[in-house]
Amino acid sequence: MNDLTGKIKTAILIPPQLKDNGAVANNGYVDTAGFRELLVILALGATDTTFGSTTASAALQLEESDNASDWSDIDGAVTADALGALEDSKLFGIHLDMNKAHGRYVRLKAPTAGDGSTGVNVAAFALLGKGEGLIEESATAMGLTELILA
Repeated sequence: MNDLTGKIKTAILIPPQLKDNGAVANNGYVDTAGFRELLVILALGATDTTFGSTTASAALQLEESDNASDWSDIDGAVTADALGALEDSKLFGIHLDMNKAHGRYVRLKAPTAGDGSTGVNVAAFALLGKGEGLIEESATAMGLTELILA
């Protein structure tokens, strides 16, 4: 068995919450210094509306920064489309190879819920690894609905 002590780090990006019609509360970022892999996991609970970046109808995007204040989109780190109202109880992942040129800080770009009767139950967290291959790169193997490799 591999000892993961000191090889992984976790961080909450979006604390669990129910959001209807607007931006989520407390959208955080993660400091990736010293890590080689980053996996952002987005967990949807019961939902009756869409969820995306900037608007509820846009694909969900990761963004990066060198100083945690000036942010830009990460090429390829985007879902195929906004997460839909019929995707209850599903997990979505975006995997970043930090060996590529990425900013030190990473977050979800302006996560926004659409206007539904209930809204979106959502949470997001980051898992960082120090070694190659610590994080599986298969949606099926990880139990994810969708996995984006960027």
